[in-house]
Amino acid sequence: MKNQEEIYFDNGCTFMDRGKYQLAIIEFTKAINLEPNEFGASYENRAVAKCFLGDFGSAIPDYLKAISICKTALLNPNENYKQICIDLSFSLYNLASCQTRMCNYKTALLNLEESLSYFPYNEPNLAGVSMDEINTMISINKKIEAAIEILDKETLEYIHKCDVKNGP
Repeated sequence: MKNQEEIYFDNGCTFMDRGKYQLAIIEFTKAINLEPNEFGASYENRAVAKCFLGDFGSAIPDYLKAISICKTALLNPNENYKQICIDLSFSLYNLASCQTRMCNYKTALLNLEESLSYFPYNEPNLAGVSMDEINTMISINKKIEAAIEILDKETLEYIHKCDVKNGP
């Protein structure tokens, strides 16, 4: 049987699937209010809903909280290490995407690079991971590497423009 937090979370996901982002934010917020330091997926999904609404500035603290919860969970040996790494990698990737939209390229680049460091297909023990999961991870890894390359060029161009103008 689901607890109230899970019900709010599921409701938020349903609203997200239907494109009702304001209602999704309300449901994810209800889940967060019940367990503010436990359920990183509520923060992550609330951030995604905010991004769909173009509210990138308020999405960033939610991504950061989701990342913090994942990093804390990695310290607990009873947790599912592989899934937490996947969640953490996605949160960092989504944070970088949000930062890119806000033209914060240097920070986005750092978060993309950190995202790669948590990608679990580099883990020596992949027993129980299907080939579909591995192929998905490899595909996403290639997208992240491509994004890093694009961002790196944009960052260099931005730095060059700033140097030419003696500041932004």
